[in-house]
Amino acid sequence: MVSDRILGIIFVVLIVLLLFLSAVSVKADTSYAWTWWDGTVSAITLQATDAPGAVAEVVFDNRTVHQDEDVRFPLVLDGLAIKVIAIVGRGVTPDRIEVIPPDGYLADPAVLDVPENEVGRVLIFEWVGM
Repeated sequence: MVSDRILGIIFVVLIVLLLFLSAVSVKADTSYAWTWWDGTVSAITLQATDAPGAVAEVVFDNRTVHQDEDVRFPLVLDGLAIKVIAIVGRGVTPDRIEVIPPDGYLADPAVLDVPENEVGRVLIFEWVGM
């Protein structure tokens, strides 16, 4: 018969494995997301926008998912490819994104700090000169 101690160890190992797998980042062409064990999702998405003059926007829906990582990844929308650097820390400190558009475009703001459980936006504009 299996002892209660062995069952307890197996249970703890399974919980740790579940937490690890649910916290692994998921990447798609238009978004990058982190999912926490309770289903909470924090995501950075390149999407269309209604903002005057902007061709797109990067939306950072910063939920508390307890990740601690610095990541770089591309996002692509209708042929517009940008790079994002995300500095995501543990706890309730704001997380930071830096948006790097291709030549001929600019990001406003280029760097944005987004507090936990808030949403931040970076607009992408085509550079038309002065």
